[in-house]
Amino acid sequence: MENSELPENWTQLPFPEAAQRVRSTGSKVKAGEYNATGRIPVVDQGQKLVVGFTDNESAKFQGPLPVIVFGDHTREVKFVDFDFAVGADGTVLLRPDSAIEPRFFYYWLQSASLHHLGYSRHYKLLAEQFVRFPKSRTEQRRVVGRVEALTVRLDQARQARQAALVEAQIIELAYLEKIRREGDRKSWPTVRLGEIATVIMGQSPKGDTYNLNGDGMPLLNGPTEFGEEHPTPRQWTTNPQRLCAKGDILFCVRGSTTGRMNWADGTYCLGRGLAAIRPKPSTCLPIYLYGFLKTQAAEILHHGEGGVFPNFNKDQLQAMPIVLPSIEEQKKTVSVLRQLGQTLTELQRLQREVEAELASFTPALLAKAFRGEL
Repeated sequence: MENSELPENWTQLPFPEAAQRVRSTGSKVKAGEYNATGRIPVVDQGQKLVVGFTDNESAKFQGPLPVIVFGDHTREVKFVDFDFAVGADGTVLLRPDSAIEPRFFYYWLQSASLHHLGYSRHYKLLAEQFVRFPKSRTEQRRVVGRVEALTVRLDQARQARQAALVEAQIIELAYLEKIRREGDRKSWPTVRLGEIATVIMGQSPKGDTYNLNGDGMPLLNGPTEFGEEHPTPRQWTTNPQRLCAKGDILFCVRGSTTGRMNWADGTYCLGRGLAAIRPKPSTCLPIYLYGFLKTQAAEILHHGEGGVFPNFNKDQLQAMPIVLPSIEEQKKTVSVLRQLGQTLTELQRLQREVEAELASFTPALLAKAFRGEL
């Protein structure tokens, strides 16, 4: 890059002159040694700033702070100004030249255009870069302040959208709980799930029938394929065993996600982590049942077979107690649930928009900052 392209009172340095690689005298903490709690946070090349903890004092980073962490495999960039231990392989520590503010260098590194090499190492690509910066550190701090002020503003919008979404979800659950209490007060009958719905337990096909090419029947194995309402299949099978139908309630029956649900929007093959619940419409409206099951989430996790990682078998699922008002009462509940559902759907759409804006805004903002336009 030619100096003539630089903004006035800016300069640039080749990356090897602009920053030095810092070696920690402490030992690195292996991924399998991360703890949930501890005295020393562990920072590695993953997405989260802190990925775990250790009590191993010999692993503590020895050197002046702050340092900039660069993920050699992941290209993740982190600003670390607290005591920490260095995580597993691929965690590169950097410190900028004394002419460059550490925070300014952190944002420059975020903006660096590095070709994605998969899980290969990317640090070598930095050697080809030039670090552009104002000659005045005061001006660098001003640019950092502008970047952070604008980023905070959009992040506040995201948090406001998220708060509104959470509040709507709380209102929905509060309404469902109110319906359950009303059922107790009015002595609505309690029936077993198997009396008002057909339960179809999943069964995983043989592994050699799986494919990613769309051949055969779409296969659902669990909540990893779940969306906000409907699933998105990632695998297919040419030997489907147990099938759900459009309109069925998809219900997770294994592990810590037991009780999570989605609506089937088509025919799918069900793996063993899922069951399909098909209400008998003359007795129980599907939306009412879906809503009632939401209120049982905590109890479902508690009563599932298997302790810490609960599992529901068919007998347990069919025996689940369901408070069942008349169809007319169910229709009233469904009417309110539909209105609340429309509100939730709209808030989820707005949340996605804000997330997309933030994802595109940050790179554009940093590009503008390093053109000297802030």
